[in-house]
Amino acid sequence: RSKFQIVTEFAKELGLPFIQTYWNRRAQKMSGFNLFTSVNKDIFTTNGLFTPGGLFLSQGEIAAPVLSSVSYTVADGRLRAQVAYPITGQRLSTDVANFVLVKSTGEVWAVTEDQPATQTNLDVVIGQIPSTLQDAYVLYAVSRRADGTKFSDQDSDSCNIVR
Repeated sequence: RSKFQIVTEFAKELGLPFIQTYWNRRAQKMSGFNLFTSVNKDIFTTNGLFTPGGLFLSQGEIAAPVLSSVSYTVADGRLRAQVAYPITGQRLSTDVANFVLVKSTGEVWAVTEDQPATQTNLDVVIGQIPSTLQDAYVLYAVSRRADGTKFSDQDSDSCNIVR
């Protein structure tokens, strides 16, 4: 019960528009929000510890942006990531990508606006970073068809951001 309450709070931090975009079409006999929380009920222990590898931001059949060559920079108080997004037979030039930055404690730090998938390398502004930032994070990447008919699984990359 406490795990479900914690994952529900996490989902609220992630934001209803994000969850509806990636989960409503997949949900049957329940809302996308309820499906998301059901699938992700085990990302927190009963003690509230976050398990990054268990998080599913999206489930689907098209390629997600690949985070294997991510480099992070902090400039002007914003975290930027250079992300490789290889062209595959599944990817369309109209696809969009979204990035979610989560603290190692399970706090959602930032959710990006839609990023165009027209390039193989993306320069993504993740969000404002406070001057005292020093923590471990996981960056997640997901993508979808612009018309919402197909979705990707996700890729993730752990990073320590020290300012």
